[in-house]
Amino acid sequence: MTTLWRLSAHVDFGILGDLANRLALLETKQAFDWSLYDEGDIARLDILFESEPDTADFRRAAELPEDQVIDLTRFAETDRHLLQEPGLKPCKIGRFVLGDAGAMQVAAHEIAIDVRAGDSFGSGRHPSTRGCLERLDRMSVDGFKPARILDMGCGSAILAIAASKLYPDAALTAVDADAGAIVDARANCQRNQAEHIHLLQSEGYAHDQLREARFDLVVVNVYGPLHIELTPYTRRAIAPGGRAMLSGLQLDAEDATRAAIKQAGLRITDRVRIENWLTLTVEIAEQGEKDQ
Repeated sequence: MTTLWRLSAHVDFGILGDLANRLALLETKQAFDWSLYDEGDIARLDILFESEPDTADFRRAAELPEDQVIDLTRFAETDRHLLQEPGLKPCKIGRFVLGDAGAMQVAAHEIAIDVRAGDSFGSGRHPSTRGCLERLDRMSVDGFKPARILDMGCGSAILAIAASKLYPDAALTAVDADAGAIVDARANCQRNQAEHIHLLQSEGYAHDQLREARFDLVVVNVYGPLHIELTPYTRRAIAPGGRAMLSGLQLDAEDATRAAIKQAGLRITDRVRIENWLTLTVEIAEQGEKDQ
């Protein structure tokens, strides 16, 4: 009889983004499946292994803190059906409702996004993604109508899909450096009838199709320090009259990020804080403003 091992940990939604990125690498070892389960303010992360894992090795690889409690359970493959319980509950952010479409009740004024826990960041619950969704919703309500939209560091493409639902006539491009993220993004786009989103695998703006492209809205939701490197290229990608959202920023990096934004010739027009994470909206600065 085949035996499986389930490693479980309860983690704050705020750390799931970085953790999800690392899990894709861990799957190249013994782990072959993982799921998230909503348990209120925290999530339960279950990871399945075909043989008994080294929990200390997993903790190091996943960069979980030493005081993070990890449970390891052994069970038969024939009992795997016992794990099939409801996962992430629907989550409401502005007018958006995220979750498994089969488990959601959506009001007439709300916008459903069918997204499941997968290999790529994210489920929509990370504060940086929530900040972008809130700002996207507010931009739409305020009358902003971008014709060309770029989702840089798209992960599972939640933000590109959200933009496609707000702006069905817009031309959308979603980019990620990770091939696995592009696979997940394509599946999510198909699930949400957003196959028109153009997906590209690229390290930042290096792809030939991005070097001269200009967009009315650029959404950059990436690991905070990457903004220092990417912001000059983000500035170049913004069309006249356009704007960008920069997210994935933590409070302790705000000063350095603001300096990079100013140096690139951009100015901040809006700041959203959720927990210790920031989403900054920027636009091209007026001539001479950079040096003030």
